[in-house]
Amino acid sequence: MKRETRANLLFLVLFILISVPGAVILVKKKMVPGAPSMAMPDAVIQRLPYMSPLDTPPQIARIVPSQTSAWVAALTRDRADGSPVLMLQGDHGPQPLMSDDHLLQVTSIKATPQTRTISMILWDPHLPADTNAGKLTFSAITSQGALCGQILQSEKLPVPVPIIRELSNAGLIQPPSHVLWIVAEIGVNQLQESGLRWVVRVADGANTSAHSVTLPADHDSQ
Repeated sequence: MKRETRANLLFLVLFILISVPGAVILVKKKMVPGAPSMAMPDAVIQRLPYMSPLDTPPQIARIVPSQTSAWVAALTRDRADGSPVLMLQGDHGPQPLMSDDHLLQVTSIKATPQTRTISMILWDPHLPADTNAGKLTFSAITSQGALCGQILQSEKLPVPVPIIRELSNAGLIQPPSHVLWIVAEIGVNQLQESGLRWVVRVADGANTSAHSVTLPADHDSQ
């Protein structure tokens, strides 16, 4: 075999090795139902799932995907004594009550004369391996300082594949494979203040992540 022939074969092999992965990606994109033409530019993001941690301007709508909404509603109904999911009116329609970083969702608040029981879902895609209740703290932040509540339950739940797929298609960059279902309790005398903030902290070794939720005035002392 001549030297030129060997060089041409080597070039051809390298070209195929480089080209095939890109071709596979293009074919997969083309096979996605409803995918835009490959000649079209990428669409400008106009909406994101409500648990996306990305900082977004007000004009970007945070949506509640239908399958995800139904799954959260079923979890809340089964685990919070039939309670409906807590929703608030936002600029783009009803919205879940979320933490500042959009990762912690307050799904229900159950009132008794003495306590408030709060059910929550943590959508963090980087949950620590150990998520038992001893690794979590719950507190209310008022003008008098931090008042500690109690974590009653902490359970890691798998996210169904259709939900992961729906969130990915809706623009969530890294849908979580698991969420953390959290139930906390706090004394009612600690809730008699407007502008109350609830903080859930999750310890992961030497690191601690904090998720802070500001309650609307009409839920401070229900």
